[in-house]
Amino acid sequence: MDQRSEEVGMPELSKLSSELIRNDWKLRKNVEPTIHKMEGVIEFPSFLEGKEFISDKELERIALNQGSAYGQGDAEWLFEHQEKLSGCPPEVRHLMFPGTEWEHPNGALLWPYLYRRNKNGEWGLYVFWRDFGFSAKHVRLIHFVPKTS
Repeated sequence: MDQRSEEVGMPELSKLSSELIRNDWKLRKNVEPTIHKMEGVIEFPSFLEGKEFISDKELERIALNQGSAYGQGDAEWLFEHQEKLSGCPPEVRHLMFPGTEWEHPNGALLWPYLYRRNKNGEWGLYVFWRDFGFSAKHVRLIHFVPKTS
């Protein structure tokens, strides 16, 4: 295991993480994956009514306030279990996971995200420059609603 991954709590490196670290990226923060352990429903709430653009800082603030700051481990699990994303509205193209942050060798900061590749609902796993900001129409955070007894 790479020491840089141990410093921020990524015990097992995924293929994506291994590739980024091999190319001198640094893992700056990483939350523990939780979605795979829980029973419930994944929602995709629209939190940007009337806005066209959202900055990375505002998106991160909303994620923290809503309890939706999931990280790369959750994104990877959802990538492997794409059927869990079937309720995502068709206009949504990006599901952001700001609980993990990578630093590119040039100093830019990036977040993992799932990108809807086509109308069939197939998703890809990538990282995105966080300081570009985001189109409010096409980006969402996931929100997990635990199953109640």
